[in-house]
Amino acid sequence: MINMNMKMKDIITKNAMNVEVNDKILKLCNYIILKTKNIRDYIIFDEKNDLEEKNINYERILKFYGDWTGYEVSCNEIRITDYISFKQKEFYMIPHILEYLKLGLSKKYGTRKFCIIISIDNDHVILRFHSYRENEGLWISEDLEGYEEPIIYEVFWYAD
Repeated sequence: MINMNMKMKDIITKNAMNVEVNDKILKLCNYIILKTKNIRDYIIFDEKNDLEEKNINYERILKFYGDWTGYEVSCNEIRITDYISFKQKEFYMIPHILEYLKLGLSKKYGTRKFCIIISIDNDHVILRFHSYRENEGLWISEDLEGYEEPIIYEVFWYAD
């Protein structure tokens, strides 16, 4: 189920008349999925394809982030507006980004449970995602109205 605060709902519904999904969104989502890899038990966006498990200091990561979810979200924080121009009137496409990423991650990683988070901060669309671990829970607070920025998230897993 998709969850969003009222700020995000207002933005999306204000432009709901626009139904055209730009091809650039699909291409970017495919690129993000292509550049993810499974390292140990984390799904990491590795744009430069230079991350290697042997070079990762896991003890330091746990000290800094507190858990694996924090580490994964940090690695998977992507400013979509750094890759494609995204005008305010195109914010209605945010649920489409969520859906494309959901399908792509499910195809690539099977039954793994994920959380995808998209927020808007000063006209920047920011994507974050992480594997959902029962013992760590969500990185995002379930009280979405507590966020100043418009925010949307979904927890999902692929089931036949």
